[in-house]
Amino acid sequence: MSIKIIEQSIEQVKYPKFLGLFFDGELSWKYHIDEVTNKISRVSKTLQTLYNTMVYPCLSYCNIIWTSTYSTSLELLFMIQKRIITFSKYRNESKPLFLSLKILNIRIKYILNSTLYVFLLSMKFTKLC
Repeated sequence: MSIKIIEQSIEQVKYPKFLGLFFDGELSWKYHIDEVTNKISRVSKTLQTLYNTMVYPCLSYCNIIWTSTYSTSLELLFMIQKRIITFSKYRNESKPLFLSLKILNIRIKYILNSTLYVFLLSMKFTKLC
C-alpha cells in the first residue's frame, strides 16, 4: 500500500518509532524490548569499563601501602566503591555484585596484594639462601 501526502510518498517502515517507542504490527513490543535490552547492555558494559579505567586504578595504585591503615579509615572509601558498583546507595548486599562483575573490593584487594608481596619476597629470599 502506498500513501501520499501532497504528492509526497510516505515510506512504510516495519517498526515505526514514535515518542521513543517502537511499534510493530501486532503490538507485541518484542522489537522495542529487544532495542531497550541492547541499549541497556551497552550502558552496563560502558559503566563497567568506566569503573575499570577510572575507579579501580585509583584503588589499586600502591594499595599495599596505603590500605594497610585501620579498617575504619577505609570505611568511607569502601562505601563509595560499593555505591559505585551497586549504582545505588540503598542496596545493602553488594558481595554477589562484586563477584558477578569480577571486581575485588578494596579490602580484598589489599589482602591479595599483601599476600602476593610476602610470597614474592619469600621467593626472593629463598633464591638467596
